[in-house]
Amino acid sequence: MWGMHSLRETIAISDHIEAIKLLRAFFENWN
Repeated sequence: MWGMHSLRETIAISDHIEAIKLLRAFFENWN
């Protein structure tokens, strides 16, 4: 079973991944 702590960590990791994707797209648009 997944605890709330693990769920929060998973959400945080997914948020970081989305932010990295946005940053990569942003920098690629500048180049």
